[in-house]
Amino acid sequence: MAGAHDDLGSRVAAQSGECSVIPDLDVIGFRFGIRDGDFWGHRGFAHSLAFAALLAFVIVVLGFRHGVTGMHALTMWLYLFLATASHGLLDAMTDGGLGVALYAPFDNHRYFFPSTQCPTLILAALTVMAAGCKQMSKTAPVSRAMPMMLEAYAASPQRYKAERHKLEIIASEAELQKSWDSTVAFCDTIQCEVVSSTITTRTGDSVPSGTISLRVAPEDLKKLLTYTEKLGKLAQHTTELEDKTTVVVDTEAKIKNLTTFRDNLRGMLSKPCGQKSQTY
Repeated sequence: MAGAHDDLGSRVAAQSGECSVIPDLDVIGFRFGIRDGDFWGHRGFAHSLAFAALLAFVIVVLGFRHGVTGMHALTMWLYLFLATASHGLLDAMTDGGLGVALYAPFDNHRYFFPSTQCPTLILAALTVMAAGCKQMSKTAPVSRAMPMMLEAYAASPQRYKAERHKLEIIASEAELQKSWDSTVAFCDTIQCEVVSSTITTRTGDSVPSGTISLRVAPEDLKKLLTYTEKLGKLAQHTTELEDKTTVVVDTEAKIKNLTTFRDNLRGMLSKPCGQKSQTY
């Protein structure tokens, strides 16, 4: 039946479109403290060639093990593999983040291609084009999905800046351990996380010292600074600002963008792409 074949073709097109955006679901990891450079971080394993091969294999086995009309199962796997892998490859052409872990899990190094002039919006456009119908009118869902999707991408926050404070506080040797413990305990009472901490005792000519690295929410930064400055004599306080735009992704906005794109893509593929033949 030609109609059945058309429906199956639509399923394949829809699946390839979804494959091309699935890698960006790794932004969910930010909610669980996973950082950009981690194995499961953004543009990590989910953007690798191995993940693309694995995802394509699972989809073919579960949904297209017998292939489709005119396409062998192996060809189907290759088609879905390329659709998924295209996301990571195109991301490697941008200058965003730390790069793409194309060879994970064998190598977690992040890579960029020599040319990083590909705007992120090109990826979105190619994804819609790959999943679109061959013949679409100006009022078809894809023509409505494109501006909505581009608007969603453009709505993402533009700049992220990290503010780093370095305080050098002088305290008596007898109060060092107490001050160190007190700072760690105070961190637990606010939106604060201990990244690292060390404390050394007197050895030979070296004086005892303690170092604590903390990550604190902007709204609680002043509380932390005020508290630590009371623990001893403030010898030095320096502040640095670092632009983190390329390595920080706003998780909620990213998921919203992907959800909007997915819903519009599904809406596009749920409607006929022209006349279907009902010849039996």
